[in-house]
Amino acid sequence: ARSQKPEARSQKPEARSQSKEQNNLIAYSGYYKEREKLLQSASGGAASIISEGFINSGGLVIGASYSKDFKQIEFSCATNLSELEKFKGSKYAESIKKILVENEYISVFEFIAKKLISGERILFTGLGCDIAGLFGYLKTCDKNKNKNIDYKNLFTIDLICYGSTLKEVHSQYINYLEKKFNSRIKKFTVRYKKTGWVPPYVFAEFENGKIFTEQFYNSEYGHAFAKFARPGCYSCNFRGENHKSDITVCDFWGLEKNMPGYNPDGVSALLVRSEKGRELINLIDREKFQLDDADADFIISHNGMYSNRRKKDKNYNEFVNNLTLHNLKYAVFHDRGGHVGIILSRVKNYFRGIKICEK
Repeated sequence: ARSQKPEARSQKPEARSQSKEQNNLIAYSGYYKEREKLLQSASGGAASIISEGFINSGGLVIGASYSKDFKQIEFSCATNLSELEKFKGSKYAESIKKILVENEYISVFEFIAKKLISGERILFTGLGCDIAGLFGYLKTCDKNKNKNIDYKNLFTIDLICYGSTLKEVHSQYINYLEKKFNSRIKKFTVRYKKTGWVPPYVFAEFENGKIFTEQFYNSEYGHAFAKFARPGCYSCNFRGENHKSDITVCDFWGLEKNMPGYNPDGVSALLVRSEKGRELINLIDREKFQLDDADADFIISHNGMYSNRRKKDKNYNEFVNNLTLHNLKYAVFHDRGGHVGIILSRVKNYFRGIKICEK
């Protein structure tokens, strides 16, 4: 229940959950103390502050970013603090598992393997399936290619995932906005904090100086994300005890105004499951980031997608057909039930920014 309160937080981050299933997890919550940095983060900025510490310790950070034209989600490598900016904000559509290296796309898993072989320290941030895919690739390299991969230099963070929507949803939405404003996009996010942590807004800034904002779940993109995922998400195995990362990061849903650690501009929750995860926590700059103990059971109970996978919508095939044969706007219009349905959905969607993350 949303009224449930987390256990009181002590100064030392060592409080463990008493849940039998989750008794190996150490939980934290936190947020950037600088409001501008917090507003740029999807929740509290936990993955970003860890990435900053990792860069400062001499490592490389690899995560999901938009392509230069914003029309797809791919992977990038950050070697300095300024390059971490491209990782900020949630990416809600399917990514390609590629990274651009010297103007050529190669497998991001191959890229990481080469870096590990050369002795680089790597922090890889992605969804649960991305982390599992990386480990699967590295094991194959060890077995079939006799590669000497040093796993001690690999650190991983996974993000609790509702289930990425189809990549065509993202690309068509970008194309629609650029056509509407007759200009290319130069900045885009689906987690713009226009009024605070929730509800999330779409924000698009164009080269001609125009700016567009809209409540995310009122947009065609938000509707598609809320109802339709890529096919593999409906059979995802990388949930519950099958998270493969050193740390799982998510929004701290369930945290309310009267609770310790609340911030109206966003709070992250962190679930640490390994010694490497504890090393990453120790990289957090406490001068910049408010880090508190939290209760793992409370976090998991308010993030249903930690353990559960999506259920396929009954209109899935019709939506995909309309998306393929027509376009995103047409597919969403018909799925909403036409003009009357759109009006009703806009009323309901005011609260969806909170509820969607608790399913």
